[in-house]
Amino acid sequence: MERLSEIVLISGSSSFEAACQIADFSEKHRARRLHGHSYRVNARARFSSDGGTFLSSLDHLQKRIDVVVDSLDYSFLNDRIEIPTDENVARYIWDRLSSDLIYSVGLRSQENEGID
Repeated sequence: MERLSEIVLISGSSSFEAACQIADFSEKHRARRLHGHSYRVNARARFSSDGGTFLSSLDHLQKRIDVVVDSLDYSFLNDRIEIPTDENVARYIWDRLSSDLIYSVGLRSQENEGID
């Protein structure tokens, strides 16, 4: 009997504080003004047993997340991202994690708001 291949996902997370300003929003929108968020990042990657154990892969993913997040902590996001909406910040993080194994990047800018 042929066994179906499984996809096993590992995840890591981290948080950072950053300021931004979204000039594309209407004059009345509060995010148009300079403001800050406590962001929470969650990244998931496909686990590959090639060359490592589950724990070493999890540790590797977490270290990569930490490097990217540390570069954003206490920064002005507009210096790096033209329009720093949650979607664009998540894309920025995804691009810097740069691995074919990355499955998803989620970002929360507020307790009940964000993207997955």
